[in-house]
Amino acid sequence: MVRILDNLENRNVMSPWQLAIVIAVAGAGAAVVSSPKVLVSLAGHFAWLIPVLGGALYFGVAYLMIKLGNLFPGDSFSRYLQQIWGRRAAVIIVWWFIVVILGELFVRIQMFAREIVFFMFDRTPPEVIALTMIGIAAYCAVQDVGTVIRVSHILFFSALPMLMGMIMLGFINFQFINLYPFWPVNLAAIFRASLESQSFYFGYQSILYFLPWVYRANTSPVKTIGSAFALKTILMVITIIMVIGTQTVDGINATPYPTLVAIRGVELPGTFVERLDNYLFLAWIPIMFITCAVNLFIIAKAAAEIHGYIDHRPFVLLFLPVLFFGGLSLHDLTVFEFFAGNVQWPGLVFSFGVIPATYLVAKWKQRRQGVTSA
Repeated sequence: MVRILDNLENRNVMSPWQLAIVIAVAGAGAAVVSSPKVLVSLAGHFAWLIPVLGGALYFGVAYLMIKLGNLFPGDSFSRYLQQIWGRRAAVIIVWWFIVVILGELFVRIQMFAREIVFFMFDRTPPEVIALTMIGIAAYCAVQDVGTVIRVSHILFFSALPMLMGMIMLGFINFQFINLYPFWPVNLAAIFRASLESQSFYFGYQSILYFLPWVYRANTSPVKTIGSAFALKTILMVITIIMVIGTQTVDGINATPYPTLVAIRGVELPGTFVERLDNYLFLAWIPIMFITCAVNLFIIAKAAAEIHGYIDHRPFVLLFLPVLFFGGLSLHDLTVFEFFAGNVQWPGLVFSFGVIPATYLVAKWKQRRQGVTSA
């Protein structure tokens, strides 16, 4: 008797914890290399407070996204938007969502190509580095959701622990006195700067499209997604404290990549292991890959659904040249810094304007129709 095995790629359900793992690994370490310098320049010794406040802020948005999805169980964001706002407005909102994700991916692809060329392959054109990353991410994104989930889980249990371990090694050169003073002097600036931490929590927007696949057993998605945000916050706080404690605030402001410099300065007594920043790259590159793959999958899914297509794969191919030329168009440092400094604004409007307004209108419409939501 021949038994046909189940097709593991063809999945249409995932548990709340599986969703949390996808959210946690996609983007968790992508900002570890570049964000500490930006956050320290904004808040000095108290930059570690920014991801704490930012985590609470963006978890609030994620909570609202889950509440919105609960009003339309089993339905995707693209579909129920049309019930709430009508067809034309829904198309505009979904493409706004896509532009927000694309803008963040442009920054990451340019940052990835720039840092790999700077630290590892200085004779390789950044176009080759970017094209390789986009091609591998696209290969994952054209698969079904089962592949995306499985690859995310593999990297969550392999690359992410390695990344956290490398960050912890930086504490070998840690000097507590570099953290002085302990009391914030400008809390208002820290609150404003917490909005800048959006890039570190980038990827939470994909909750809108993953949620219909999540089956609700005994675990609430709010609890699991909260755990994913807590993990990202802890990773970023540890990273910032480590770089300040090893290099001081002034040293970080004079260093383009303080995390890499901190890890490069670590020497393990009695071993032959050197240049630990290369090992940090070994953990960081797969996380950059899954960040690109998950978000490319999500925007292709969003575009397919809003235009009435079942298959998302043609849209993955459509977005490939957009990602490549969009990312490499930021090659000039001045352009890159301007774009990276302002790319969060469409995302902020989407997260703190569109999502709350959509939830309130959906709730009001269901109440008028006498619908009782979960």
